[in-house]
Amino acid sequence: MKQQIHTEDFQQLIIENAYPERFYSEEGITERIIVINESFGKSSLKEIFFDGVYISVGALNIFKPTILHTKADFETVAMHFCIEGSSHSRLQGSSKNFTTFGANQHNLVYMPYYEGKLELPEYADMKMLEINLTLEFFQRIASEEFPVFKSFFENIRSKSHGILGKHNRTITPRMQWLIKEIVECKQKGYLKRLFLEAKILELFMLQVEMFEEPQLQKQAFIKKKDVDKIVHAQHIILANINTPYSLLELSRQVGINDFKLKRGFKEVFGNTVFGYIHQIRMERAKEKLLQGEMNISEVADYTGYKNRTHFSAAFKKTFGFSPTGLINCKGGIS
Repeated sequence: MKQQIHTEDFQQLIIENAYPERFYSEEGITERIIVINESFGKSSLKEIFFDGVYISVGALNIFKPTILHTKADFETVAMHFCIEGSSHSRLQGSSKNFTTFGANQHNLVYMPYYEGKLELPEYADMKMLEINLTLEFFQRIASEEFPVFKSFFENIRSKSHGILGKHNRTITPRMQWLIKEIVECKQKGYLKRLFLEAKILELFMLQVEMFEEPQLQKQAFIKKKDVDKIVHAQHIILANINTPYSLLELSRQVGINDFKLKRGFKEVFGNTVFGYIHQIRMERAKEKLLQGEMNISEVADYTGYKNRTHFSAAFKKTFGFSPTGLINCKGGIS
């Protein structure tokens, strides 16, 4: 099982990686980091693989418009998450894009193999997560009887490239949190594999759930420069989550009017600005409680609640259980 990336003219081989069959690792799980510095840009790629699963976490900084020729000789189902930036891929010999991803979008892709071109825009910062599943692993967790998979399984039977949804879906705050947990997992060895498998299954479930729900209308067209500003607004929110800007202040910070920010933020992130802030606050509160770093009153204060009762009510409304219930459950399994 091999993967190669060349410059478009094939004059330079940038990456050539080999993987064991089914991504099997004798150590139970294998990790490695690849750093690339080229004239068109630089990137770092973190690879993690174990039986049936290959995870790649990529960060790219592109200096000039670039087209790369990519080739992989193995069959896979790819859970693709474009966290920042955008990209277009085109199969060899085709004039149409096979996949197009914008910031904060995801989809599920079947490839019997891959050979084609990857187009990267100028002066772009890109972050992505891709989880490649072997066909055996995918068929173990997916059912052909589930309507959303009908045409997808037809692609698999005919060995033809396919994509689960005609339109990409938005990466939700819950997905973002799972992605963060996958990327930042501190476990080692067998425990890391168990942790990653559990998070991948949950992420897969959320993907399928979103494609099961029909899009009642096409997403409003948002100019790329506005998407970049909206993503910048998200970064500001995350950096100042406990002392958030007002919508007007945030719009001035990123150079877009508050109406465009309000409407565009929901299009890109699937939530309102303040709904997103609330979700992230609750996720961080949950993390603090699970880690035992703070008690409930301290976490309430940390997340901006002066009243512990109000915090507990908001927490329960978000997760379906109280902070006390979470702590008691944690104590019971530790």
